[in-house]
Amino acid sequence: MHSGSQWYLGLTLLGVVVVLWVASGFFMSEMSDVYSKPYFVTYINTCLMSLYLPFGYRNHTIDRFKFSVTDTAKLSFVFFALWFLSNLLSNAAYYYTTVQSATIISCSSSFFTLIIGAYFGVENFALNKVIPIVISFFGLALITSQDSQKLSAPALAVVGNIFAFGSAILYGFYTTLLKKQVGDESNLNTKLFFGFVGI
Repeated sequence: MHSGSQWYLGLTLLGVVVVLWVASGFFMSEMSDVYSKPYFVTYINTCLMSLYLPFGYRNHTIDRFKFSVTDTAKLSFVFFALWFLSNLLSNAAYYYTTVQSATIISCSSSFFTLIIGAYFGVENFALNKVIPIVISFFGLALITSQDSQKLSAPALAVVGNIFAFGSAILYGFYTTLLKKQVGDESNLNTKLFFGFVGI
């Protein structure tokens, strides 16, 4: 496929992911009145990832991927705790604050990923990265302060915002861990990896 076509395809898929992500936030928020069990929802969602396992195992060859099946399972075990807790906090945030606040605060994960990645040596500080992130971070601070002052905001909006921030920080940790351990993503059989996470 031509590189230009790949770029447009990637951009289209990214747009689809963003739409699904925001839609899932509204779904979680609406569901909170009927079924307020963020732990159970996170558990089921994570377990469903185990469906990747047979596909990943079938396509796994040691000459194609740097990590063996055993190494992939060990890495997924370390990764799982951060992944699960991050998603649990993210899902719980929608039960306490508005979808808009939870979604926007979750976007601060780029800030934490840059800071944590730079500390562990997998990211470099660059002006074109730092300036947009700092601007967005100040925007996030304004949003959270407005939530605490609005009379129409949910009673526990601050708790939801804290959960969303916690999720963003943990996202920064687990993406950095993965990048530091794996390096190039082609080294890892991602279907097998996420299949093990689901177990």
